[in-house]
Amino acid sequence: GRRRNVTMPPTDLEDWMNHITRSLGNQQEVKVDRRAFALDSGDALLLCTDGLTNLVSANEIAGVFRKYRAPQEIVDALINAALCNGGSDNVTVVVCGQGERYKP
Repeated sequence: GRRRNVTMPPTDLEDWMNHITRSLGNQQEVKVDRRAFALDSGDALLLCTDGLTNLVSANEIAGVFRKYRAPQEIVDALINAALCNGGSDNVTVVVCGQGERYKP
């Protein structure tokens, strides 16, 4: 099969944590962080809670993306990995992307 490269954001994973919580906030007015990303065909985005990132390393996450092709398989494997590593918190995972692989 074709070898797929999995890259992490250019900063540490910890730099990306808590952005959704901060964006939603609990105040009437919130500061929203926005970033633009250029996605090439086959690129994927992983949106998740710390219920995943506190229990599954960045290397393990990258390994799941290499091993599985379908987005639902990736989501299921990541949630299972978090639960097997003792997850008792909310584990929310969304995988979306650009290209044929991600068409409904």
